[in-house]
Amino acid sequence: ESIRLLRLRAQPCLPNSPVQCDMIHTTLRRPPQYNAVSHCWDPVGAPQEMVLIDGGLFSVSRAIHSLLLAKRSNLHHRYFWIDSICINQDDKVEKSKQVGMMRNIFEEAEMTLGWLGD
Repeated sequence: ESIRLLRLRAQPCLPNSPVQCDMIHTTLRRPPQYNAVSHCWDPVGAPQEMVLIDGGLFSVSRAIHSLLLAKRSNLHHRYFWIDSICINQDDKVEKSKQVGMMRNIFEEAEMTLGWLGD
């Protein structure tokens, strides 16, 4: 029952500052409070935005980028489960297992956010 959560770091909320995150590993038995995000996936080839995860560049959809910009805080870390980031999309075995856990992931979340973008 291991999952990854995206920790949106407390950071300056300046217009041109990059979104800074960390990937953390936890279990559904004792996760930190997190928000599960339901979102529309972009079509293949759609423009992407870059965020920093664990210090490395990671591409995300424009909708997810706008969510992270809207939810960042200069005072508090925030935790999110976003399927397009927290599931390794290139690992079919992991993807299948995590998709099977999605009901529990959404049930354990403090809140579910439906995000359509700007």
